[in-house]
Amino acid sequence: MVAATCATAVCAVAICPFESVRVLSVRTGESSSAISGRYLEEGNLLQLFNGLPPLLLKEVPFVVSKFVVFESVSAALLSAFPQLSLGGFTSLAAGALSGAFAAIVSQPADTVFTLASDAESVPLIRAVERVRDEPSLMLEGVGARIVFGSLLVSLQFFLYTTLRGLLDVSASDLTLVS
Repeated sequence: MVAATCATAVCAVAICPFESVRVLSVRTGESSSAISGRYLEEGNLLQLFNGLPPLLLKEVPFVVSKFVVFESVSAALLSAFPQLSLGGFTSLAAGALSGAFAAIVSQPADTVFTLASDAESVPLIRAVERVRDEPSLMLEGVGARIVFGSLLVSLQFFLYTTLRGLLDVSASDLTLVS
């Protein structure tokens, strides 16, 4: 979990300026290159990282929970149906369940992220207060996020287990420490 958290944090830092430019482009209708150019000219590149806290709040719970649930569901499936081995069906089923769970767990933070990124430019603390005061906001879009998370994570783990099998790398090989 620590490795997943660290990797997610590093990736969030790397993608944050691009996500900020994308959100500004959608909000203003300007091209991404025009927005990037303006920030470069003004020397305001650090402002592109203003969305980092809500991005971390959204991504870390999603990534960490998908790994935890995947391992638990995979183990339960293999225990109940040992003939399956950790292959296509198991990774797709466990991935779909872990993706759905990760989407639900990260939905509150995604709602805050969306509010903090909308056209009103709501500050992070205001977005948190709004979700606290209107908890029903967290249900908006949750169905689509569950479908997206299930599809995305099931395909990720399917590819992961397939490539691991093709390369003849066992799960225990991945836990070796030098």
